[in-house]
Amino acid sequence: PEMAAMPPEAMPMDAMPPEAMPMDAMPPEAMPPSADDVVAAAQQEARTTAEMYLNERPAPTSAYDIKVVGQLVNELNKLLESINDSAGQMLVPPIAFEAPAGQTSWNQPLPDELWLNVMAIAEAAVGIDGGRFADKHGFDPRTLVDTGSVRRVSAKLRMMAKDKAFIEALSSVAQGAAQAAEPMPPEAMPPEAMEPE
Repeated sequence: PEMAAMPPEAMPMDAMPPEAMPMDAMPPEAMPPSADDVVAAAQQEARTTAEMYLNERPAPTSAYDIKVVGQLVNELNKLLESINDSAGQMLVPPIAFEAPAGQTSWNQPLPDELWLNVMAIAEAAVGIDGGRFADKHGFDPRTLVDTGSVRRVSAKLRMMAKDKAFIEALSSVAQGAAQAAEPMPPEAMPPEAMEPE
């Protein structure tokens, strides 16, 4: 004789399909991530990427001219402003750099915030839109080891800021990254991402 199907309450927990299990009985690894988990994972990934980029930062082979480092900051901020203008919102804040009073040279690796932004732009230049901007705008920030190389990258950033198609592509990527980092409002969340009551 065929066995009658057992009602769920009579089934051992490990024999129940996940969708039939009460939410509080699911093993933690089977639970859908909450919005906080998603944001925390994105922040952890950003920290890991930043650490990786900082580990790739070269030491100068000769001290940088501090005015030239300031020019690099200015060109980068103009590029970031173009991205923000294209998006119609503040996506990427400008970076600040103040040379110590009376100092004319910078005999240490480029400041963290400057380096991380230059790295992000360099990665985007070769990666966005299937790499179509790589030949025109690609550069390797790891070559920033002296004043001459900083001048060349400043000129590269100036060219990027004038390229409307490139700015629009960068703006689109920056908007996507900003949205991914923001927690979704509850009404926009799929039911499976909602936390149990």
